[in-house]
Amino acid sequence: MRSIRSDYVAELSKRLDTVLDALMTTTLDRSEASQLLRSIADDVVRPMSHQLFHDHTPWPHETAPPRPPSRAGRTEGLTHLIRAAPVGLPVLLFESLIAVRVLAEYEVLFLLVQWVVGGAILLVGNAATARTVRRITSPLRRISALTLCYAGTAAIGASVTCLLQDAFGYAPFFYWSAVWAYPLTALTVAVLRAAERQRRRHEVRLACSLNEQLKLADRVHQKLLHTRRRVARILHTSLQGSLVSSALALAASGGSCPEQDLAPQSVRDILTRAVATAHSEILDDSPGQTGSAASSIQDLLSTWGRVLKLACDIDPGVWALCDEEPARAEAVIEVLSEGFTNAIRHGERSHVRVTMSAQEPHTTRAAAETGAVHITISSPGRLRGQIRPGLGMTTLQTLSKEVTLSEDGDNVVLRVSLP
Repeated sequence: MRSIRSDYVAELSKRLDTVLDALMTTTLDRSEASQLLRSIADDVVRPMSHQLFHDHTPWPHETAPPRPPSRAGRTEGLTHLIRAAPVGLPVLLFESLIAVRVLAEYEVLFLLVQWVVGGAILLVGNAATARTVRRITSPLRRISALTLCYAGTAAIGASVTCLLQDAFGYAPFFYWSAVWAYPLTALTVAVLRAAERQRRRHEVRLACSLNEQLKLADRVHQKLLHTRRRVARILHTSLQGSLVSSALALAASGGSCPEQDLAPQSVRDILTRAVATAHSEILDDSPGQTGSAASSIQDLLSTWGRVLKLACDIDPGVWALCDEEPARAEAVIEVLSEGFTNAIRHGERSHVRVTMSAQEPHTTRAAAETGAVHITISSPGRLRGQIRPGLGMTTLQTLSKEVTLSEDGDNVVLRVSLP
């Protein structure tokens, strides 16, 4: 996020340098310098602040595509999951495979007896195999033990089949094919079950991974939006307000000394100081007030008091509320900066009255222990056109529980209640 903020600082410097290189080629009188600072505030800083505030583009980070596991890794994972096959399924499959040949060579009664006796031997052998390999941790040893146990069970079953053949009057024949066919059937079932278990594990892992990725992407996006809006507020409130106040100061001094011109470097120095302050705020990893709330707010009032005729009525309880919560003090500074900017844009800017109270207007002190700061900024003027919530008003709405900008007689009044 600090790198992103640095990119915004570089972008701002680039835009300002483009404007200055195009306009500042000769000396300027104070009125022209004031107009230049106002145009930079309106045509460069303000559009960039609006662009950042309304930018919801996701973070364009690049990620390498996930590397699939190697064949050796997949095989190793599968072999670790191979366990004994279910007791009944391999028996059912194997008996079904040999039933056609047994029925073709022997009678139905022999088939039924062989199914019952041979199936019972295989079931018992499977159960014994499962108990035998249960505690074997090495995959190679476990698979070897499974093969030997299944082969031994098949050999016992084939021997019993020879005895049944003799009992039914048939020539005894030992089915050697059963010694490898049954272990193959049982191991195939075991491998298929292991593959299914591995697939379920991969699905669960993938679902968890996707869920974490979505949560991470959402957190990153929220941080990115917060960073953009923080930078937008600094540009809109701090830098734009500083440029406007500097422009007003130049215009006021130009009225007394109209013949005094300013070198381009002097105007650039004024702009550099304002931009440097905004840069430090943007790059600050832990934004907050370094001094007391009263001194920070009074410094702001003093700065604007040099270019505006301020009349301040501040309840002493406001300082206690701001010192109690530093974020509230930061919100007060943003409200004042936006209010003064509105006074210049909508009003006559000659007289501005600021009222800050720890209680609602027109209420008794006993009934208004709300723990909120109520700010009213009024100045002579008229609202221009339809009132639309711009970046400044939108920012104030996110900070406050109530904000209104309206006309009251011949005055434009901004009322804000900070929780």
